[in-house]
Parts: sequence; C-alpha cells; structure tokens
Amino acid sequence: MTKKIIQTLILIFVLLTCNIAFSAEYTYYTDNLTSLGHSYAYAWEINLSNDNAENKAFDLNDSITSFSLVFSDISDNYSGDILYVNVLDSDEARIEYNVIINDSGILTYTNEGYTTGNYFDTYTYDEGYTEGSLLFTIEDVDSTSNQVSVTYYDLEEPIYEVEGDDTMPITQISSNVIGDLTAYIADGILTIGFDSDCHYFNSGITLKLETDSPGGTSAVPEPETLLLFGLGLIGVSAFGRKRMNIGEKIA
Repeated sequence: MTKKIIQTLILIFVLLTCNIAFSAEYTYYTDNLTSLGHSYAYAWEINLSNDNAENKAFDLNDSITSFSLVFSDISDNYSGDILYVNVLDSDEARIEYNVIINDSGILTYTNEGYTTGNYFDTYTYDEGYTEGSLLFTIEDVDSTSNQVSVTYYDLEEPIYEVEGDDTMPITQISSNVIGDLTAYIADGILTIGFDSDCHYFNSGITLKLETDSPGGTSAVPEPETLLLFGLGLIGVSAFGRKRMNIGEKIA
C-alpha cells in the first residue's frame, strides 16, 4: 500500500513540474568603468551567456523577472551632477563614427560638447537618433564612497538600497524597466549606457538578472515545490513504518 502511495506522489510531482516556473540567476561584473568622465559617454556590452559569473548559457526564451545594478564605492565631487543609466540597442551602439571599442566590451563615445544632459538622448548617430531607453538617474552623490543598489522587479515597485549618502535622489524614468531591457537585447547581447554630467568614480559595477522559464528543463525547480514534495514523502514513509509496527505487534 505504501509503495503505491509513493508511486502516486511521484507521478503527481512529475505532472506538476511540467507547468511550474523554473528560475535562474545570472551575475555580471566590470571594473572597466571605474572612471565615468564628463567628456565622454560609455556603454557596457554584456554577452549574457559568456560573461556571467555562473558560467552558464542564458536562455533567450526565458522571461526576465528582476534587474539589479550595484555601484560599489560610487562618489562624485560636485553637487547637482546627474548620472544617466540607459539600455541601448546593441547593434546601433556600435555604428557611431566616434566610438572606441575595447576588448572588455566597453564602448567609449568621445562626445565633446555634451558635458550635461543625457548623451544617448541628445546625440545623433550616423544613421539617425540613438535607439534605447533611459532607465533611471542618480543625482548628488557625495564625495565619500557609497554602495548603491537599484533593483527592479517585473510589475512591482523598485527597491533602492544606499549605504552611505542616503539623501541622493534616484529617479526611475522608464515606465517599464524590465520590458525595455527585454526589448533591446539583440543576439544575446545586453548593452547598458552611462553618461554623467561630471566625473563619477566607483570601484566596480555589478549587474544581476533573475529569469523564469515555465516548463524549462535545464533549470532547478522552485525550493518551495521541492520542500512540499519532500514533506509528503516523509509523511508517507512515517505512515508506512507505523502500519508495519502495528502489523508486527498483532502478529
């Protein structure tokens, strides 16, 4: 009897996993943008499959559920300066005549004359205006080292975490950050653009993505699902042992 119950539970579990959501996390890091000078704009070109710390392929069929950008030890020497954070069309980001591309996937735009305002809003590429979206801005960071984390969840309120100067305004510009990120991913490349009114410093920038893949086969089931299934097996096992003990006493 116990064996049949266990087999039934296993069958139910297999059927459930055909429709449950699978989740995955990806982490990307660069220390090649530690000096964001006001005479230039910059872009971080990220290969979603090759550049992550987890060393795993990014499934472009998955849905991005959260996006987090962490600035370590960020500082600025002047008040009123704004740092603009954009998502860019990965193809168009490379075609401008005055872009310098290094081996680390960093694009530098020599945008002299555009020391204030968002370069990616105001400047014109050879073939038209910049394709992309301004996600959010950070303003009035003080001259001390600050840890700033900006996290967006799909259809939920963003989370801003600041260690240090907690008075700095962080302003969401895009009405759908996750949607914009997804729309501008091209051939597995995500490009994030940075432009500052004046010099911003940091010791590194970390990008974290979380995704969901309904019915996926390569990811790990949600912990809650495994926990419930495990508790069910423990309960059935305990019930079986109890019946066996009772049977032995009767015999």
